[in-house]
Amino acid sequence: MTAKIEAGRNTRMHGLMARGLALLAVGVMLSACTGPTKKGKEARDRALQHFNIVRSRIDFDQAMQAFTRGEMLEAQRHLEVAMDKSPSEASYFVLLGRICLETSQIEPAVIAFEKAVELDTELPDPRYYLGIISERLEQPDRAAMRYLEAYERDPETPQYLTAAAEVLVGEGRLAEAEEILDRDSDRHRNNAAIHHLGGKVALLRGEWSEAVNCLKRAVLLDEEDRWMIEDLARAQLAAGHHADCLVSIGQLEELLEEHDDGLEINRMRARCYADARRWREAHKVLYELTTDHPEDIDAWIDLGLVCREIGDQRRLQKAAKRVIALDPRRFEGFFLSGCAAAEADEFEIAARCFKRATELEPKRPESWIALGMMYERSGRLTEAFAAYSKAESGQGRALMSHVSAEMD
Repeated sequence: MTAKIEAGRNTRMHGLMARGLALLAVGVMLSACTGPTKKGKEARDRALQHFNIVRSRIDFDQAMQAFTRGEMLEAQRHLEVAMDKSPSEASYFVLLGRICLETSQIEPAVIAFEKAVELDTELPDPRYYLGIISERLEQPDRAAMRYLEAYERDPETPQYLTAAAEVLVGEGRLAEAEEILDRDSDRHRNNAAIHHLGGKVALLRGEWSEAVNCLKRAVLLDEEDRWMIEDLARAQLAAGHHADCLVSIGQLEELLEEHDDGLEINRMRARCYADARRWREAHKVLYELTTDHPEDIDAWIDLGLVCREIGDQRRLQKAAKRVIALDPRRFEGFFLSGCAAAEADEFEIAARCFKRATELEPKRPESWIALGMMYERSGRLTEAFAAYSKAESGQGRALMSHVSAEMD
């Protein structure tokens, strides 16, 4: 009997324990269903956001690599994935704008860059690219303003400064360009691009010595930049530094790429020889140029002028005919033809050629002076006086006085 009572008690205890465990389990489950605390949720959101940023950065890097390779569709595909994960990254909108710019989608590019500015007002890159777009749209003032805005946010990058100055140089606003280049001159005293642009401004002003000094500094800072050396050679030629010019031309030749035929360099070498009155060397270079480039009208003009100096009548006549054939609107062909006729004492033919040259370029004094001389040799002093008067130069006025004395 006692055993039965004890067994019944144990059965009831097991039932109570089972119900208690069940209630405990339900309590735990109900507690779990109430969710995390507010702080816990914020921490979880931050972790997710950070994870998305990390993952989006990987997609962005892939987009940048594709952009660098010129694969714009692939770049845009990766970028869209990155922007979905992290839609408020200003740098992503900069890359989107660059992709649009490369694919000639100007309006979407502007929208992307302006969004980047909105997201990060201190980021220089979108302002720089907005400057490029303004320049393409022929809005020089706005372009210069954008470039300077970029520079104000990153004064360690002189590229923004030179971009603003180049826009103004292109507009002929040299004083404003110089003022920009003088900003933070101590900061950028070792920057080749700043000195290069300063030299180009001096060249445009006709300040040859200043141009040579600026461009020398630029080349010293960057001896591998072909365009700086070429501008230096031009400045040296204009300044009459012929030996230095030939040295610079030699440096240029070392930097030529395989596909470059060196046409401009050899033309400059010929002009350097001619300016130094080394006619035979100039003649040799120009003869080779016209042989290799028979369609180069400037080489034929230069050859004709050098032939006139050394008395090479046959090639002078050939050069004159070639220039007229290539472009009958250029006065130089008729001028050279007149020179050839004058050397052969065919003054009437020469006068007709020079007359045609004055009709094509009425403001060039050399044609009027040559025409006056032909009239004078033919005894037509009144016509010679009239031709000299239209030369509007010191030589023309001196010849007018000479003819006037003869007429008296």
